[in-house]
Amino acid sequence: AAYALGTGFQVGTGTLVTPLAATSGPALPPFPLLAAVPPDGSGTPLTWACAAIPVVAGITAGWFTGRAAAPGRSSGTDAEGAPPPWSASVTAATAALAA
Repeated sequence: AAYALGTGFQVGTGTLVTPLAATSGPALPPFPLLAAVPPDGSGTPLTWACAAIPVVAGITAGWFTGRAAAPGRSSGTDAEGAPPPWSASVTAATAALAA
């Protein structure tokens, strides 16, 4: 989760791995799991896409919360029989839960 959110993780002293870049300190021991640690330098387009995942998730949650909070208003028409809009506290609680 730390990697996907962009804060990254450390592998030993001086080695930081994030989706956007990796810096390595001393050589890592020859362990098969550590072979997955990316090399030094900026990330690839695929790893940069990991930084977009939380942004896209936030936009999606906001979009659906907004549409559910004010039904009938998202299309620009006032639909007959549409449920009333949510109160500000319910909308805020739903957005906080989604976050």
